[in-house]
Amino acid sequence: MKKAFLSKALSFLLVISILLVSSLFSGFTLDNTADTPPEATTEKAVMLDEDVTKRTENERHFHNSDGSYTAIQYSNPVNFMQNGKWEEINNDLSLTRDGTFRNTNAPVDVRLSQNLDGGLADGHKIISYSFHGGDNQQWQFSRYSDGSYRIYPPSKPNLTLDIWGGGPGAGSELRLGGYVAGYHTNQRFFICDYGDGRYIIAPAFYNHTVLAANSSDSYIKTAVWGNGSYLLQTWTLAQVDAFTDNGGLSNRTVTIKLVSGLATDNSSWNTAIENARVSWNNSGAGVSITTTTSGSSPHTLEVAPYPITWDGWCYKNPTGNVVATSSEIVINTLGDHNLGLSGVSNTLRQAAVAHEMGHLFWLNDNPATNQYSLMIYDDIFIGGIYLPLPFDVYNIKFRYD
Repeated sequence: MKKAFLSKALSFLLVISILLVSSLFSGFTLDNTADTPPEATTEKAVMLDEDVTKRTENERHFHNSDGSYTAIQYSNPVNFMQNGKWEEINNDLSLTRDGTFRNTNAPVDVRLSQNLDGGLADGHKIISYSFHGGDNQQWQFSRYSDGSYRIYPPSKPNLTLDIWGGGPGAGSELRLGGYVAGYHTNQRFFICDYGDGRYIIAPAFYNHTVLAANSSDSYIKTAVWGNGSYLLQTWTLAQVDAFTDNGGLSNRTVTIKLVSGLATDNSSWNTAIENARVSWNNSGAGVSITTTTSGSSPHTLEVAPYPITWDGWCYKNPTGNVVATSSEIVINTLGDHNLGLSGVSNTLRQAAVAHEMGHLFWLNDNPATNQYSLMIYDDIFIGGIYLPLPFDVYNIKFRYD
């Protein structure tokens, strides 16, 4: 963990929502009393909590107050399989510290890109394209006083999304254009809350048009709202600054060899390391970490005194934004927070170890978010966080699933 607070510009991936607006469902009641008919009653059964073990892709089951179940079948998927269990599709957006958004949990296959060759130049058409996380798939939102937004690539702030030609009708192309200061309506967009976690992106001139993906050629154009597939007219956003540009493991399963006396023989550090390992394995992120003191592993963990201010670090090899084939986690007992002192709590030591383990799975230091995170220094040393939190879990699942 570096002492300095490293913050990155918050940027976004525009993502096509999977859900259809026109979903209708039919419900029916399953009586769980096999042979005995229910007694007559004047009270109407009230639907209570969901039995998540009975989920399917298009179905949810709820306990009723009279002991029966209500099974609701939907015309379109409401759950998706993740790590061996059905998870609820949730496209809710949360506001981050700089006024932009991130989404929650959904099966995402297609993201908004800019063009097939990945360039960032004036006049390039915008298309939908599979996710690879490059600069040409990242967007910054800048809010105007009227509530509209300019949407632009962070690496090219002189460019911005532009309704090419500026016309209010349907069929206009979305391209990158040179930013024009002032109220330039074809470069401003309203983010309209559809009410179920999905958002409509409408040009400032609106006129009942929205941004929509074209299923035949992948180009993003303006389209009349409701005229065509809602699948291609609604969007969600995903935060990307949670990820490091210094690489990570190819999958979520790793064996770490403990290589120093403090890591292998000291009961206090043994407990901290084991608790950190278990906290990740039980977090719901799909992570599987094991530790060993024998044999060999390209991934190691050392607890030792180093005369520098860092409390810990995670070296990955090869360096850069690539898959790491080996790694070295070091917890420094002589850093700023003196983790080697006898009075230091085991939870703080656990937090230091768990934080460095997070780097193995591409998580970045100090992501710019209003969520609490194990990867934010102040949340550990001031807030007392020592476990992976939903923000950390979500971003690992987003990276690997």
